[in-house]
Amino acid sequence: MGLKFVTNIILICLISLLPLKGYGAEKPAITAIEKPVGRDAPFLDKGPAPEMAAMPIIQKLENGILRFDNMTINKQEGYVRVNGEINMDEGLVEYLACGPYGKLHESILKLDVVPYYLQIALLLIDLEPGNNPLEFQGQQRAPKGDLVELWISWEGKNKIKVGCRAEDLIFNNKTKNKMQHTHWIFTGSQILDGRFMADVEQSIAATYHDPFAMFDHPLETGSDDTIYFVNKEVVPPKGTPITFEIRPLPPLKAIKK
Repeated sequence: MGLKFVTNIILICLISLLPLKGYGAEKPAITAIEKPVGRDAPFLDKGPAPEMAAMPIIQKLENGILRFDNMTINKQEGYVRVNGEINMDEGLVEYLACGPYGKLHESILKLDVVPYYLQIALLLIDLEPGNNPLEFQGQQRAPKGDLVELWISWEGKNKIKVGCRAEDLIFNNKTKNKMQHTHWIFTGSQILDGRFMADVEQSIAATYHDPFAMFDHPLETGSDDTIYFVNKEVVPPKGTPITFEIRPLPPLKAIKK
């Protein structure tokens, strides 16, 4: 039994001890460097936060595939798939993906997933989160963590499956081209005051560096919140069902161009 496997089992056990707060649950006190301003401020659902049910059972299917909540986990091939939908088909964004109670006014995708459960699924495919989180939103440095590729697929015209890298959904308004192809970083968000902050903020994948998002990217453009827009030439209409796939990358396969 490898050390990495044992470490991830310990992490899963620690996560399971977190209080099961609902989406957008009460937020911890925010320090001066963390306090969001302007359109970076939380835009959470104003209604009562639903209580999270007891953790669902991880079901073992054929060929080593696991089913956990609404996620598909393939340990042999090394991926996690999550269902969701197109949330924005135009406009300025700071996130590739958020949960259903996240900052949906600036996220291309809305994923039907509990971030708390997604974290466990990622640990099950041996991904390790970073241990040197960003200090504030837009900080000018790359976050740390295991490297992944993010892929999006949906049913296009004539029911033909369409798939692309996550970066292709994002338009760089400075270069007037799609976002540079790059790896993404599994930061794993943070635990503050006993709360998993990705559950509180519902931030899953950030284009504008975010210390609480579960995934971020290494590009310098991540410190500028005015660059990235929806790539209208690629993104299908709002409401289109999508599949969000996370694939681990060996360190040497990280894209540096």
